[in-house]
Amino acid sequence: MSYKHLVKIGFFALVIVGVTLLSLAVITDSSLAQGPGGNGNGQGGRGNPNGGQGSGQQNGEPGFGPWRNGGPVGTCQYCLNGLPAAMPGEVPVEVVEALTAGLTDEYNAYNTYQAVIDQFGAIRPFTNIQRAEANHIAALEFLFERYGLTIPEIAPLAEVPQFDTVADACSVGAAAEIANLGLYDQWLATVQDYPDMVQVFTSLRNASEFQHLPAFERCAQ
Repeated sequence: MSYKHLVKIGFFALVIVGVTLLSLAVITDSSLAQGPGGNGNGQGGRGNPNGGQGSGQQNGEPGFGPWRNGGPVGTCQYCLNGLPAAMPGEVPVEVVEALTAGLTDEYNAYNTYQAVIDQFGAIRPFTNIQRAEANHIAALEFLFERYGLTIPEIAPLAEVPQFDTVADACSVGAAAEIANLGLYDQWLATVQDYPDMVQVFTSLRNASEFQHLPAFERCAQ
């Protein structure tokens, strides 16, 4: 077999290997983006972002799955993957209060970012972070449903905020995310006997610190 023939065989072999690896990467990425569906029939309160039809999409955080219950709330895959089993028995009042406080905070963030979008248009990072907050709401509602707890009705913002500039809005967003991760640190201590809640709370806390906060800080500069 001639040298030129060997070179051609080697070239075509490299092409085949490259195409195979690319296909595997696309398949893997698609499966990560789909994620598992949420459980239960979550009910939203006033100001609830649920509603409307849609299909799964990325939300500025890794691993978000398909939209849940026909509305724009996807399953937070990285929050729920490998979730420990629910703990038996009645849920203590203080744990329910921590869940409710977390849900309220996520709703407030969602509605605050909606106010920014209403004022300045569908701008990033508010659009993708707002979708992420909707997924956080879904993750917390999943915990309510898992333990047979009534999902509380969350009141809308008492006052819709207005901002002078997008940078000002981003500064407020950064401060809100710092406050959010600090609150989750407190709530984590409250739910420490519930490993599934610890996983979800930790995921939401880390999203605030490592994803939302840097995005707002860049926008505020």
